[in-house]
Parts: sequence; C-alpha cells; structure tokens
Amino acid sequence: MDHISDSTARLILANSVRQFRLIHNWSQELLGFEAGVDRTFISHVERGVRNISIDNIERLAIAMSLQTYQLLMPFDKVDAIKLRSDLRAKIVTGSLSGSYRR
Repeated sequence: MDHISDSTARLILANSVRQFRLIHNWSQELLGFEAGVDRTFISHVERGVRNISIDNIERLAIAMSLQTYQLLMPFDKVDAIKLRSDLRAKIVTGSLSGSYRR
C-alpha cells in the first residue's frame, strides 16, 4: 500500500498526535520522553509512516493526559477549546501527568 488517503486511521492518528502535542506546547523530544519512546518514533507517527501499536497509542495518550480514543478521532471533531481549558486547569492544579510541564 504505497498511497494512503487522508482519511485513514494512521493519518488521523498522525494529525491528532501533532495537534495535541502542539496544544501542550511540547517538542517531539519532550513527548517522546513523557511517553517513553524516542523522538524519531514521534516524528514517524506524526508523518504517518509508522504503523503504531495500540499499546504505544495508549502511551502517547497517557503522556498527554488524554483518553486513547481521542487520538483516533479526527482532530476537527474534538472540542479543542474545551480541551485547552481542561489542560490549563490540570496544569494550574498540578494534576497534569508527566514529569516535565511547559
């Protein structure tokens, strides 16, 4: 399968990981650190060239304080404004997971 359409699960995941990472204002390196994977792995996922396991999807979701299913939804279907507000509240209260917060 050389050509992957924009609506495949892999590319939806790629876009979601990138958008959620940017909402956190995290680098690929920091997301990789928080999820216990290498920065190059994050780069491959965000470009849609890596066939990622469900276990690693879950690791990324946990690192970004998300539910796993949120990474598999088209990003435009997620209420990003509410999400940003929820994440800010977690940062203020200190309940955002991960050892490093920006």
